[in-house]
Amino acid sequence: MKKKLWMTFGPILVALLLFSFILFGPSAIFGGVSEQAVRDSATSMNQTSLQGNILQKRAMEENYLPLFGSSELSRLSAFHPSVFLGKYEPTYKTYLMGRPGTQSLQHFLDANMLGDSLKGKKLCSFYHRNGLNKMV
Repeated sequence: MKKKLWMTFGPILVALLLFSFILFGPSAIFGGVSEQAVRDSATSMNQTSLQGNILQKRAMEENYLPLFGSSELSRLSAFHPSVFLGKYEPTYKTYLMGRPGTQSLQHFLDANMLGDSLKGKKLCSFYHRNGLNKMV
């Protein structure tokens, strides 16, 4: 009788255990995101840091200032926000959110994804004047 029950419900139980391990196991085993990973992705404009929800949420926990923008953030100069704030306001740690071609809709989705982690915090958004022109 026990063997018959195990043959019936055993595969379902094993499948549920395997599914729950795949769903919850990796984050519990690998421990999330390190401070170094957040620091490296703060000024990076690669796809991982732009779409990395875990990286962005961890950065907001560590009091980074999110800078939303697009192509303005790709040109490094003395007036780049991360350089400027690093020199004149060293209390701010900047986190660039955007890349060339990123639209305002993407920034809206990022801000919504961050949700409560942005509550009561400052953020900065850059807009290019060409995006504000009247469409003809």
